[in-house]
This record gives sequence, C-alpha cells and structure tokens, in this order.
Amino acid sequence: MPEAGEATIADARLRALFGYWAEKRGERAMPARADLDPLEIPTLLPIIGLVDVLDGGARFRYRLIGTEIVDVGGHDPTGRFLDEVLPDSGYADYLIGMFREVTRERRPLYGESDFRGQSRIECRVRRLLMPLSRDGRAVDMIFGGQVEVASGRGAQAPGDEGTGPFHEIARVLLE
Repeated sequence: MPEAGEATIADARLRALFGYWAEKRGERAMPARADLDPLEIPTLLPIIGLVDVLDGGARFRYRLIGTEIVDVGGHDPTGRFLDEVLPDSGYADYLIGMFREVTRERRPLYGESDFRGQSRIECRVRRLLMPLSRDGRAVDMIFGGQVEVASGRGAQAPGDEGTGPFHEIARVLLE
C-alpha cells in the first residue's frame, strides 16, 4: 500500500525515493544515514543529494550531489554551504527555508518551482527533501532528490509577471 505522501509526488523517481525512505524509516519518525545503502537504489543516484544540518538548522552543507542535479545547476557544490553557492535572488532564502522546515517539522517536504528569465520558463524542478537522524529526534542530515521536468527554454510563463527569477508552484509537507 503506498504511503500517504506518494500520491502528492508528481514524479516516478521521486516517488520511488520517498518509498525507499519510508521503508528505511519503518515505525520510526525518520531513518538514519546509516540505514541508507546506495547499492539498493543505483538508478536513483543521479537525482540524489545529501545535506548536513549544522547547529540545528542554522546552516546547511552539501555532502553529496547527484550528476543530474549538478548538470541542472551547472556546477558541483559538494562540500560547500548552501548560503555560499545559491544565487542572491531570494532563491537562497527560499531553498534554505525549505531545509529549515524539514529540520523543524521532522517530516519530508515535496516542492515544485519554475526558474524564469525575461518572462519565460527556463527550467521547472521537482524536489523532495526527507529528514535523517542518528538519535531519532534531531535532524542531522537531509536526504533528497531533485529532477528537472521541463526545460521549456522559450516557453511562455503563464500569467505570473513580476514574480522574479523563480516561482513556487507546490510545497507540501508529507506524512
């Protein structure tokens, strides 16, 4: 039987990643990093990221980034802090806010957003962020996936003039 959150996730690979996380979680609030085995999910590795949660969510550092995420972003931020590598367009605050929400709520979060240039959609991404914890209480790492679902270079952005370089489409805390 699918988890309640799986129906919300609009991408098959992200649904599979959520299913894997839920299986590893079992009856606990969240699994630990030690519960995850990359050999169990080889086809998902290109879309996976691991982010360290430092000082209870004061900062976040990229630990591992999959090749598809690197391709979309244009660089590999492994080992760097999110606030150092994200653009200054308000997007850093937006994304860091998502990581803080997962850390605070201790629940997975699914989101979709468009990135825009001159009233045109440049890229649409779907993102899944899931908490990990060594002690079962405090989130110390976030396990996630990100996929580019549209690269509509030149596609007209529908009626959202003036929303800036990115636009949130969906943001849902999952069970």
